[in-house]
Amino acid sequence: MWHFYDYIEPQSGRNPFDDWLRALPADAQAAIDARILHRTGMQKWPEKWASLYKGTKGTSKIIELRIPWNKVQYRPLGMYAPNHSFILLEGAIEKSNKIPQSRIDNAVQRQKRFEENPSCVTEH
Repeated sequence: MWHFYDYIEPQSGRNPFDDWLRALPADAQAAIDARILHRTGMQKWPEKWASLYKGTKGTSKIIELRIPWNKVQYRPLGMYAPNHSFILLEGAIEKSNKIPQSRIDNAVQRQKRFEENPSCVTEH
């Protein structure tokens, strides 16, 4: 049903989400990938697992995926795209019920760049 893509920086070809993911412990990487794989087959995602991030302003529609693992709150940030696609824009860890603003800002900037150039993605 769903297809997951990683945003790719158009100039450098860098994959920021994959960079973030690969810097995490191996068990956290596996848990995040397993949750993403599980969501590919779901028609609709429960609100407790994915919802619009309330801290963004303007027209931005950043979605936070909620993945708790080993007492850490992992928050892949992304956006919905046509044809049941989800674009992974940034990774974050929530601490004290907050996602670092720099992570949100990165996701918003990448969302804008993706909207200008929808080909800057690769399959997750």
